[in-house]
Amino acid sequence: MKKIKLTLLFLFILTITAAILLTGCTKKDKEPEIYDISVVNNSLVTIEPSASSATAGTTITVKVTLNTKDTYLKGVYYNDIACSETEDGYSFTMPDKRVIITAETGTYTEVLQNGFATFSDKNYKMIAMNARYDSSNASEWALTVDMDSNYMAVLKSEIISSDQSVIPSDAITVKPYSKQDLGIGGVNDFEIVKAKIIVDTSKIKSGSTFLLMNFVNDNTSDKASLAVNISVCEYGKFPVAVMSETIVIDVSQAETASRQYTVRIADADHIDGSKLKPYQDFTLNSVDGKITLNVEYAKGHSYWIRISEGTEDDYQTDLIIAATEQGGAVYTGDSNFGGEGRLTFTQPNSEITLKVTQN
Repeated sequence: MKKIKLTLLFLFILTITAAILLTGCTKKDKEPEIYDISVVNNSLVTIEPSASSATAGTTITVKVTLNTKDTYLKGVYYNDIACSETEDGYSFTMPDKRVIITAETGTYTEVLQNGFATFSDKNYKMIAMNARYDSSNASEWALTVDMDSNYMAVLKSEIISSDQSVIPSDAITVKPYSKQDLGIGGVNDFEIVKAKIIVDTSKIKSGSTFLLMNFVNDNTSDKASLAVNISVCEYGKFPVAVMSETIVIDVSQAETASRQYTVRIADADHIDGSKLKPYQDFTLNSVDGKITLNVEYAKGHSYWIRISEGTEDDYQTDLIIAATEQGGAVYTGDSNFGGEGRLTFTQPNSEITLKVTQN
């Protein structure tokens, strides 16, 4: 009897042990479930997750690339839940279900006038690298914003570049100008009426960006917001419309034994960084008392002209040019010294004859 009991006990222990071992094997062999990750891309945005599938609890990083310069990112979502922002993009923790990643975008549109601020029509919407415009300092390009807000003694401003690789934040400063600064007298001459957005052109790169300009009159709390699409080009590639023109200079009334002359034609409205040089020099002999020049003329600009005897430009020349108007060209004339007058062409392929006298 005792032997039967021991046998039954042994079989019971063996059965329990087998059950435990089988249970342990079952738990060990069960793999965690893997869930798919998909994205919704379009022409405006490309979404790239770090994995196409993952188990619950896995950290997924997300890279988002905007495909157009006038698009900005409002948010990135997984299953309509906002992703966390990271230094390199976005991330989320994988739930125990399938995930769809989406991005919400917006489109920048230009706003050149809003509230008390107006982007001046004298500005250019292109800036040349390492160039200067409307500034006394080298490598500074100024964009003017005109302002009309009562009692504005203090201006608060924030300028954001949508593409930091083109114009970074540290390349932008703002300088306000009051009526007094501009020499405008009268009542409330403390009022700020203009601001210059100054861009350090030594820090910018080719491309395009939106400058988002936010202004607040700190005295009245009035607000204004502008959005301007700015392009950046390499130095020497700033585009200008060019016309070919002919200038005939009649020197017969001032002719001397020397019939060799140097003529300097300088662009009074030259844009630093443009493809045209600021001035053109010509050294020519007169033929039958005349000199003929074929010049490249920047459309819409005015030029001054100085003529000197010999092979070099002489700012003290005693030769002056009389005022004249012919067809598509006008020269306002010199009064006391060479280079005083201004020459403008209104039509391409025009010709003007200028008469020189000795002062």
